[in-house]
Amino acid sequence: MNEFQGSIRYYSEKGFGFIRRDDRSADVFFHVSQFMADIQPEAGMRVSFDISDSQRTGRQQAVGLQIL
Repeated sequence: MNEFQGSIRYYSEKGFGFIRRDDRSADVFFHVSQFMADIQPEAGMRVSFDISDSQRTGRQQAVGLQIL
């Protein structure tokens, strides 16, 4: 099980979106490639995830996403 949980707040057809964290911390960016299964994310979908710093931007992003 991943350390964090939340709900997808926004997803773009370009392959990225934001997750509203259950701990009410700042929303976290995600890319569809970080899902552990081949799925089509949708707003409201519950997920678990870990957080890592992006090598490209240096900002936090969700990694290892799994559907709850």
